[in-house]
Amino acid sequence: MKRCKVRFGISLESDLASDVERLASVMGTNRSHIVNMAVRSFLDEKFHFTAPHECEGVLVVSYEPRRGSLIDSEIERRKEAIRSRLHLHTTEGLCTEVLYVKAYSDEIVGLESSMNRCGCKVCKFIPLHS
Repeated sequence: MKRCKVRFGISLESDLASDVERLASVMGTNRSHIVNMAVRSFLDEKFHFTAPHECEGVLVVSYEPRRGSLIDSEIERRKEAIRSRLHLHTTEGLCTEVLYVKAYSDEIVGLESSMNRCGCKVCKFIPLHS
């Protein structure tokens, strides 16, 4: 089914516009398609937590080793939501945690927020359902 499209103007930072152009070229598509995919992904991610629900997914966090005790304390404090944990070291010397999480959505938002407050360089939750 072909969807109706709406045209409107937006402004992007020049380096971001260059990245959109470059990705469109690599993928053999156009800028509109890239922006459509990016906006859809962003909105899906943000709308996921607007309705309270039981949720499961993977939280990936990456941080400098000196922040390890802060991260460990937060993981221990929220252990009811964390069902499994994998700890890795990157070639850049960062620690990475892959946490399998199952809890109510507000608890997961709280976990993600607390990890960000601990100074994680990367903190991304990936829901494993819609």
